[in-house]
Amino acid sequence: MFNNQRQGVAVGSVEGRVEIKDLGEMAGRRSFAFKCHRHEDPSQARGGKKYHNVYPVNAICFNR
Repeated sequence: MFNNQRQGVAVGSVEGRVEIKDLGEMAGRRSFAFKCHRHEDPSQARGGKKYHNVYPVNAICFNR
């Protein structure tokens, strides 16, 4: 739950992403996702490409 007027959910994934979904919004304009828990690994960089170690999101906590 977001607050007293809005309801929603937060979903974490093994791909290091979090999605915040507003259940009251039909078009989904207030919903969003972001990448987190990533660390650039310079030891694997080859040919100008960057590699990242991606860690799963195991828990999500809200506080006011």
